Amino acid sequence: MDLSPAMAAAVGRAVGKGRRPDLLSAISALDGAVFGTQNPDRMTAAIVLLYLGGMEIDAIVRLAGTDWRDLLVAAGLEHRDWPDVMAERLGVRPA
Repeated sequence: MDLSPAMAAAVGRAVGKGRRPDLLSAISALDGAVFGTQNPDRMTAAIVLLYLGGMEIDAIVRLAGTDWRDLLVAAGLEHRDWPDVMAERLGVRPA
C-alpha cells in the first residue's frame, strides 16, 4: 500500500527516524485490496496511530489482514468523525 504525500509527511513528523523504516516497510507490504473501498489515508492513519500507541507492528499487520473494521475501532477511527480525529491526532486531513 502506498502512502499519500500527506500521510508520508504525518509519519515523518510523528514517528522517530529509528522507528520509521519498520513502520513504512510494513505499510508498503500490505495489500491495499484487503481494505476494500475504504479511504487509504484512513487505513494508514489507523496503522500509524496504533503503532504510536505502542502496539507491535506484527500485531497491527495481523489485525489489518484479519478485519479492517477492527483496525479502525482499535485506532479510534471507526465513526463518521474520523477525518477530524485523524486531523487532531496526526495533524493531517485525508486525501
